[in-house]
Amino acid sequence: TLIFDSSFQSSLPNAVLPAGVCNVTTLSTLTLAGLSLEGTIPSCLASLQHLELLSLERNSLTSTLPTELGLLSKVVYLTLYANSLEGSLPSEWVAMTNLVELSLGGNKLTG
Repeated sequence: TLIFDSSFQSSLPNAVLPAGVCNVTTLSTLTLAGLSLEGTIPSCLASLQHLELLSLERNSLTSTLPTELGLLSKVVYLTLYANSLEGSLPSEWVAMTNLVELSLGGNKLTG
């Protein structure tokens, strides 16, 4: 489990999602909420095959939703609301059959 929230924000101004987090393949929970993270959601997060909760809400993430996240077969909760994500929901995400909650509001998504 790796959890950071807005209480760490002052130490991470204009931060990007660290690609090294993708190397921690035993993670079941990844929460990086309210940290003003910028940039894109790394497609390498798909390598976190034990991930059950991915929470990246309340940041400044941009670009489209990575199709590779559809490989996260154990994800139950995926919260990406309140970012600046664009595009539409990738069809590959139907493979996330354990998904119970998907929160995408507050983005620029279409479709």
